[in-house]
Amino acid sequence: MNRNLTSAVLFAAVLAASVIHLRVLENATGEFTSRLDECKQSIFSDNSFDPAPLYESWEEYYSTAAFVTRSEMLGEMAVSVAAIATLPPDDSDDIAEELGALRCRAELILDEQRPHLRSIL
Repeated sequence: MNRNLTSAVLFAAVLAASVIHLRVLENATGEFTSRLDECKQSIFSDNSFDPAPLYESWEEYYSTAAFVTRSEMLGEMAVSVAAIATLPPDDSDDIAEELGALRCRAELILDEQRPHLRSIL
């Protein structure tokens, strides 16, 4: 009886931690993707791009995602952020392409963390 209770408590603790980590990652991904959308809109609306807010948002997202998950895509995203830093500010098409790639990868990382039947079995 004592083992069953201990097992149930441990299972509940693991389940609660998983749900909390998923919610934290969902919030971080939502904030990061909204910042990416704002940057993309500013490129096409007035042809200006200030990378400072993107870098701040990236640092926050990276620290959260690296804590919650061990995805190799974070390294690829870091390369994209570095590529944006090297692009000229008037190259709106390439910047928009990198922003789109960052958004796609952030959503893929979030999708990897969601529980699916195929990942459980």
